[in-house]
Amino acid sequence: MRRLIVISAVATLLASSASAQDTGTGWKRASPPTQPPLRLFHSTQAISLPTAETPGKNVLQFEISHRFYPRFSDGFDYLYGLDGPALMRLGLGYAPTDRLVITLARSNFGGNVDLQGKYELLRLRSTPLPFKIAVQAGGAWNTQKRSDRTRGDSRNFQYYVQGIVNTMIGKSIALGVVPSYLHNSSVNTEKKENLFAVGLHGQVYLNHVLSVIAEWTPQVSGTEVMRHRPASFGLELETGGHFFKLVATNSVYLNPSQYLAGTENVFGARELRFGFLITRLLRT
Repeated sequence: MRRLIVISAVATLLASSASAQDTGTGWKRASPPTQPPLRLFHSTQAISLPTAETPGKNVLQFEISHRFYPRFSDGFDYLYGLDGPALMRLGLGYAPTDRLVITLARSNFGGNVDLQGKYELLRLRSTPLPFKIAVQAGGAWNTQKRSDRTRGDSRNFQYYVQGIVNTMIGKSIALGVVPSYLHNSSVNTEKKENLFAVGLHGQVYLNHVLSVIAEWTPQVSGTEVMRHRPASFGLELETGGHFFKLVATNSVYLNPSQYLAGTENVFGARELRFGFLITRLLRT
């Protein structure tokens, strides 16, 4: 009888242990809860300047951008800037990891073909100011042939590096700083010059669909190719994998090796042009 009681007690103890392991409430440590990805900006770029965001592992990002040459101030004869030629950029990016995206794009200004990579270096979930830090680097080949050189001439190639620091104030104001270096800032000159610029951009999220966005990219040292600093502002609409940006700007240039060099137009009401940017995220 005593042996039967001991066997019964041992069996009960083993059953209780197995039950605790199955439910994760006993001696076995439960898996820690996973945190959602840290997102400060929703899109991978502001208007022209990059953000520290990447689209996510195994995601394709298609982009199309336009900047119209006519100005808003040209009036009805040019449909307030919509009736006229435009510069265009087409791009396709792929993210092999959550932190890396590689993009190939082309602007029809100078036949500028741009290959770039962006890598997110650091995520810091501190309060009240979380941070993301990334780096973007790339090269551009200006393919439209000049009479005095071949397409493969080294003077047709440009290289750039951009640091990206993003933060957020509260839950609706995102801010970014983008120090940038550009080698061979003007492909039309014989001497290869270096240029440094510091881009600033911000975004105010009004709700889960609509936000206000602005950026400014002053050149701080090196040879200024153009006298004025690019500035843009506008609206972003976010709808299930699509980002639509409608902007007013004093610069028509789109690829990094182009807009970093400045613009020939002063920032003022008479020199503003219309532009848009559409990106679409496709999961593979």
